[in-house]
Amino acid sequence: MKEKGKEKVASGQENHSELLINAYFQEQIKKPGLLFCLPDISRWNDAESFIRQVLKEFPQAEALIYFDQKKAEPKPEGSHFLTIDKRDFSFFGKEKTVLKKWLSGHHFDLLLIFADKGTDRCFRLIKGIKAKLKAANGIRIENSPVDISLKNTGKQEDYQAFYKAFKAYFKQLNIKLLP
Repeated sequence: MKEKGKEKVASGQENHSELLINAYFQEQIKKPGLLFCLPDISRWNDAESFIRQVLKEFPQAEALIYFDQKKAEPKPEGSHFLTIDKRDFSFFGKEKTVLKKWLSGHHFDLLLIFADKGTDRCFRLIKGIKAKLKAANGIRIENSPVDISLKNTGKQEDYQAFYKAFKAYFKQLNIKLLP
């Protein structure tokens, strides 16, 4: 009996703590952005379900998805995200018109970055996106423009675990992005 009571109290405290973390996060973040640098289209389903979760919390969130694929496959389309691949860069690595327009027209309070490895194009995208705070899921790029990089929280594609851990650190560090 005593153990069950302790479990209920502990789970109640965790739920209360999580509510406080989420409230603080939503108070400080008004316009989040997501950047995915995926090796190919096979990882799209995990990224899409995560984008849907973030859109429930932040309907104004937007995402940029870069596929580092070698063959031309149809790209997913959506109103809250732009999908790009190598064809959206010139021969010399410069952004083409649609991507340039997207980069110049978006500014985020927070940019969450999910990348398996730091490719040159991914690095350019991280650098080109305007955000007050850039946080990455264990990305390893020398001289990276990322402000916070958390070590992987399990599997590489476990976006929810990273998101939850990042929110907890965000609250714990008492980060203030809005005046």
